[in-house]
Amino acid sequence: MDQQHLTAPSRAEIDYYVKLAKAQRNQYIADKATALAASFKAALRSLFQVTVSKQSPSH
Repeated sequence: MDQQHLTAPSRAEIDYYVKLAKAQRNQYIADKATALAASFKAALRSLFQVTVSKQSPSH
């Protein structure tokens, strides 16, 4: 019967994967924040255009 010996990951491997996960999380948060800011900016621009068009005379 063939046995496999599983070894615990080294501290360096754990540190590497923790660092990688943090970098990926930070990138995900940055991407979502950028998308949210763009959406907010577009909504404000749209709101401003509607407000200005309602105030300007139509003749």
